[in-house]
Amino acid sequence: FFFTCLSIVPLLYNFSMSPSSSPPSPPSSRSSIVSSALRIFGLIASLAFAIIFSYPQPDIDWEGTILPNANRYMQTTSSSSPLNGLVIAVTGSTSGIGLGLTRKLSELGASVLAIGRSSSKLDSLFGSDKNIKTVLADLNDLESVANASHYILKEYNHLDILVNNAGLHTGIPGFGDYPTTKQGYEQTFGVNYLSHFLLTEKLLPLLTKKKNKKGKRSKIIQVSSSFHWGVDGTDLSSSSNSQPIASLPGGSHGFFFYRTQRQYANSKLAQIYHARSVRKNYSNVIAVSACPSWVGTRILGNSQWSYSIFSKLAFPSDGYGLHSIFNAILDVGSDDDDDFYVNNDSPLAVLADLMPSW
Repeated sequence: FFFTCLSIVPLLYNFSMSPSSSPPSPPSSRSSIVSSALRIFGLIASLAFAIIFSYPQPDIDWEGTILPNANRYMQTTSSSSPLNGLVIAVTGSTSGIGLGLTRKLSELGASVLAIGRSSSKLDSLFGSDKNIKTVLADLNDLESVANASHYILKEYNHLDILVNNAGLHTGIPGFGDYPTTKQGYEQTFGVNYLSHFLLTEKLLPLLTKKKNKKGKRSKIIQVSSSFHWGVDGTDLSSSSNSQPIASLPGGSHGFFFYRTQRQYANSKLAQIYHARSVRKNYSNVIAVSACPSWVGTRILGNSQWSYSIFSKLAFPSDGYGLHSIFNAILDVGSDDDDDFYVNNDSPLAVLADLMPSW
């Protein structure tokens, strides 16, 4: 719709230049250049939109890829519930990628800890699934995250996989609008990174405890983003007497919309740094990051128009949007082969990779 509107601009411009009752003055070379540029831009934008919109969405091959990979990972043969015996925690389980992932992991036989902030939503979504246990945690509040981790430590004697999935993007903010967490940190950074940092560090005693029955080390999966390439890490630096600018209200350098892009990119880069730090310091845990690329979720909030666009153009959150995460979970290659998994079978994903730094 946006690009279609842009394509109409040259027509409106030309209409405004139509003859009137008085003799028109000769068009200036400048107006001719502007008109031509608008025509070309509108055409290119419309074509790009048409190509992206009509591009066939890839399907995730559950029977031919995911199920065999799960059986190989668990060293079983032809089991319909190959992940039976694994305990997997997933944040942001009540919507989007987290909801799709939680349900699919349960279908594959895993015991899933569904972590979310709404008890009523958790109960309505998972109350009848015997493989799913719910854990209440508001990632906007570090005290709530700490309480959730204490509950898991108390109730479980091991944790095989932690998927730090939940996240948000503030989209287009109002002028002077700097949302923060309950503890006063910039909200995008606090929810996407700090909450998961705290949860991961609290749960490391379970994650590092022992290998599972199949001899597999525990895994930490950070659902990050290729969008981290848009920043260079300077907003994450701190001195002995100051917090990183990424954690402060406002969150980053930049202006208006560009600032929110840096906020999101900063949070995703910080997640990757944390995974690599855990990987370096704990030899008995595998910590990796995964980019699901463009997925049809409500990451921009409850805006219906943004969700409608995302759901039509992006990967489905219960389908191919889960592909890179399952690759990260079920990878049986060398521990040092990969630490970043990505879905890139889409024009939108390619465009995202080409975006400049913010």
